Amino acid sequence: PIMPSLFSQRRVPDLVKNGQNALINGNNDDALNYFKKALKRERHLNGDGSILAARILHNIGLVLASNGESLAAMNSFEEALHIRQDKLGPGSEESAETTA
Repeated sequence: PIMPSLFSQRRVPDLVKNGQNALINGNNDDALNYFKKALKRERHLNGDGSILAARILHNIGLVLASNGESLAAMNSFEEALHIRQDKLGPGSEESAETTA
């Protein structure tokens, strides 16, 4: 039998992929919902400061920026950047992606 936490961990990447596909197809509301579900599950499983949480926050920022929600997008990008700098260092490629 699959352990519930293992099943949940497998679902986070699926939710992220679904969110990315929705974003590519211009379905921002669906994308945001998938990313928010993924972030909630990832934080439940691995805490607030995981690299995957930072990636999800970055994606949320992209959706919010696309929706014209600049302040909310900036907050999401800043949180992603803080996690990435903390975990990977300020000179990391992923930290640079967030500041681009």
